Amino acid sequence: MGRRDDQVKVRGYRIELGDISAALRGHPEVVDACVATDTGNSVGSRLLAWATVRSDRLSANDLRAFLAGRLPEHMVPNELRVLDRMPLTPNGKVDRRVLLERARAVPVDPAAPRDDSFEAAVARIWAEELGVAEVGLADDFFLLGGHSLTIAKVISRTRRELDTDIRVRALFEAPRLADFIERARAATATRTRPAGDG
Repeated sequence: MGRRDDQVKVRGYRIELGDISAALRGHPEVVDACVATDTGNSVGSRLLAWATVRSDRLSANDLRAFLAGRLPEHMVPNELRVLDRMPLTPNGKVDRRVLLERARAVPVDPAAPRDDSFEAAVARIWAEELGVAEVGLADDFFLLGGHSLTIAKVISRTRRELDTDIRVRALFEAPRLADFIERARAATATRTRPAGDG
């Protein structure tokens, strides 16, 4: 009663959520893991994952990199959070409803871009392509639901609208908005530097 099939469809792919959970538990520092989908996002279903870990030094990005080396791209969660403990139902099972409610909660003080037209333009491109209301300087592209299709769109628009030579790898190396903006500025400066200068 109440049991749901763990096979879901995300971006056209059929995915077994249990396979992702098992891959996460394969990390020696992971104690427990839970994976779910959130269909309430305007850009479509997102894969969300949570893990409890033994080491404080293990970050969500570390776990995403771990999964990226073991799973196809479409099975790597859009958002992964490290928790102190999993919320449980009265029956002792992981309470996915609580986890999803927390994931949908609006972050407090997202550190909106300053009164800067370049920053505002990049933030607007991210928000429009990711299908979110706003993006803060501390926000992570992949935690907001970014994937291969939105990467291509964001890079293309940033290059075209801001006349910058920003490359795709910049999003992987600098997924936080503030860091990506600095990369885009630097790429713009390189593009506009006179020939023979330095």
